[in-house]
Amino acid sequence: MSYTVEKLDKHHKTGEFNCGVEDQNKYLREFAWQNMQLGYGVTYVATSAPSGEIAGFYALAAGKVEFENLPVDFKSIEGLPRYPAPTILLAQLGVDESEQGQGLGKALVGHAVEKAVELSEDVGAVALEVEAASEEARRFYEQFGFVQMKDSPDHLFMSMEVGKTLVEESPPQDST
Repeated sequence: MSYTVEKLDKHHKTGEFNCGVEDQNKYLREFAWQNMQLGYGVTYVATSAPSGEIAGFYALAAGKVEFENLPVDFKSIEGLPRYPAPTILLAQLGVDESEQGQGLGKALVGHAVEKAVELSEDVGAVALEVEAASEEARRFYEQFGFVQMKDSPDHLFMSMEVGKTLVEESPPQDST
């Protein structure tokens, strides 16, 4: 199936979206647009052709990671300041139940990584971080190169260097 990924807009119908996780459904239905208006984050939706229905989404926001929670191999970078590291937070990710198992989640992570790398060049961010909601979600993110941080096994980190490598190895994600 063909998808188009774009920023959430008022014309998108969020009410029918169901990824099977009520917190994520509620976020998309009730908070995503409001958060965008307030500057708390930006939500991107994947719509399916030709229906235009939302097949999946993700949200990005600014974040930071305390120095002591950074992965050991990252902390060993020479000259790395000892204060919180600026990040881009992958705050939400969901795929409609009708679209699950078809690769859309992977495509959305790829799109999010590509967007984070692009943003990091303009605002300064050393990593993309995510809080996995379950062990299954953690394993899903780890396959892309996310690694566990010291504060929690579900708090994951992908350095922008790893992200850049993924983007260079992958085709453009304009349309997934």
